[in-house]
Amino acid sequence: MMTDKLDLMKAMLGDVTPEFADNPHWDMHDGAIVHRGTQECMDLTVLKEILTPIQSYFKAVFEGFNSEAQVLVVTPEDYEVLKPLHMPEILVNSSYKVLVLPQQNTWGNTIISESFWQKEIVGAGLTPLMRIHSHHVLDAYQSNTDWSTLNSGTLEVVIGKVFQDVPQIAYWLDVRGTNNKDNVFRTLDLGASIMKVENVNVRYKNLQSVNSVGKDGTFSVGGLHQ
Repeated sequence: MMTDKLDLMKAMLGDVTPEFADNPHWDMHDGAIVHRGTQECMDLTVLKEILTPIQSYFKAVFEGFNSEAQVLVVTPEDYEVLKPLHMPEILVNSSYKVLVLPQQNTWGNTIISESFWQKEIVGAGLTPLMRIHSHHVLDAYQSNTDWSTLNSGTLEVVIGKVFQDVPQIAYWLDVRGTNNKDNVFRTLDLGASIMKVENVNVRYKNLQSVNSVGKDGTFSVGGLHQ
């Protein structure tokens, strides 16, 4: 009986196409991230306005806890919705607000409770301008964990090499219901030059298709195990 009900539910859901609201801030056009209102290509202007205090925060977190960390950048209007939650704020010289949501951080990961995110962000109808997380002393790139777990529905930014005067930056636009986050961009000079780089998840799948997988679950690439 239970199996019949599950089969019926799957059949019903199979005909339903999820609908997601458009991101009010960003869009993709011809393979580039653009401002939705103007369709002008994203140039990191807003990020550079708020970068220094965020980078200082990431440095302090790593020095104190040897871990990653993340912040959420929101509009003044969305800030007013979140203000009653009394979350810590990083002061920046911008009209946008930078908040530190409750999070669990380790050396290799930073996590916001899914229930908190669904209730306070999605449930409130908010679309953040961007989420930024730290790769501390490592390079800025989209890790496989980032690809599979960071589903904010907006711009995802990674800051790496945070102790350098000019940190590395990687970013992509998460569009719910699509694989748009396979389009990853990276800059080593605050946007003076921007490279489109291969997505880690795509590279992993490509490697699996051309290399043997060992009995221990590792796969061999040129004699190395990844």
